[in-house]
Amino acid sequence: MITAEQLIDQLVEAIEPPKGNVITLREYEPRFKIDANWIPGTGHMSHEALKRYGAAVANLRARHRRVDWRGVEKFDGHWRHLMRYSI
Repeated sequence: MITAEQLIDQLVEAIEPPKGNVITLREYEPRFKIDANWIPGTGHMSHEALKRYGAAVANLRARHRRVDWRGVEKFDGHWRHLMRYSI
């Protein structure tokens, strides 16, 4: 199982978001065995960047349905979250 930090880094690398864009990853409590324990998010991007985003999320979700959130200390309410800004 990879960590949430590793997953968001792989996501950003695959997407190559536009400068100034933010990619987020939020913890999620799965309701079913097939559910992932993470939810990605992003700001506004071009159509091409959104296609890369969708493909990267689908690929990573298929390979890493669950991630290890230990060590992530930033919370948004009850859930842990991570953000990466493109520079």
